[in-house]
Amino acid sequence: MAASTALAMVAAATDSLRLIPNIVVLPYRNPFLVAKAAASLDALSGGRFVLSVATGYLRSEYRALGVDFERRNELFDEALAVLRGVWSEDEFAFEGSGYTASGVTANPKPGHVPLWIGGNSALTRRRVAAHCDGWNPFPAPARLAQTARTIPLEGLDDLAPMLDHLWRHVEAAARDPASIDVAFTTGEPGPADPGFDAGAHLAALDRMASLGVTPLDAVRYVDTAEEPTTGAIDALIDDLRSSGHMSPCAVVGVGGGATLDTAKAVSNLFTNPGRASDYQGWDLVKRRGVYKIGVPTISGTGAESSRTCVMTPFTVMGFSESNSAANEWWA
Repeated sequence: MAASTALAMVAAATDSLRLIPNIVVLPYRNPFLVAKAAASLDALSGGRFVLSVATGYLRSEYRALGVDFERRNELFDEALAVLRGVWSEDEFAFEGSGYTASGVTANPKPGHVPLWIGGNSALTRRRVAAHCDGWNPFPAPARLAQTARTIPLEGLDDLAPMLDHLWRHVEAAARDPASIDVAFTTGEPGPADPGFDAGAHLAALDRMASLGVTPLDAVRYVDTAEEPTTGAIDALIDDLRSSGHMSPCAVVGVGGGATLDTAKAVSNLFTNPGRASDYQGWDLVKRRGVYKIGVPTISGTGAESSRTCVMTPFTVMGFSESNSAANEWWA
């Protein structure tokens, strides 16, 4: 399916998922059309769109579209310049390969559409370090790497030196490595696969984090010796966001009542503005929270599957909302 069409439907049906095409081959399209589609998706999704782009490698597709394969890197760099320019300027002008823009103004202008680049080459990493927001390498066993004309990448052992190279160029560009996302896979079987090993999965996540890969999952332990305070909820949200978890797809609470209440409170603060103390009352939450799963480990916590957290303004948030109930309740 066409990425922009499919993602527009996903944007309308979701509240918190990040929308990331994997990937848009920039030289295939006029960059002004790509810029307009991306800005529209950003507006429709409330700022959840990430534009992941690459040069592509299939000569047959280039021939079918009438685009010169040998000029793909030149066309790609032109397109990046157009995207940044037309998103930020009125009366934008650009002289490109086969097109001329003079006095172009495109609205709505996005606040900030993150630009990721996919691919395994050193040139890709240099481009990311210079002026993009993320790197999206792809697993490529030797045979696939030969077909795709790229560097083999079979796992974290291959990824490590590539990341060293990326971070060196990021440092040379005087940029903060924390401002650049890196998306990759553990290479381990997933939870739905017969060979899933939770320990191996967590170990791979730890190693990825040590290399600088943007974290996929986050585990936080909640001190339940006392009821969590609004300040504790705010601190938990700030900690998650600062570690790269800006828009999680789900929040899972495992424990007793205080833990499950905390999970519901965190879920709602991810999608609603302000701080915990702003929601001490009835029906104040206007946007549905992040998908919530409750896993009670202590008997008598059934009330935490309902719409309330704990209605005490001096301790945990006083959410009492239809939006607060757990989406799944695992006994």
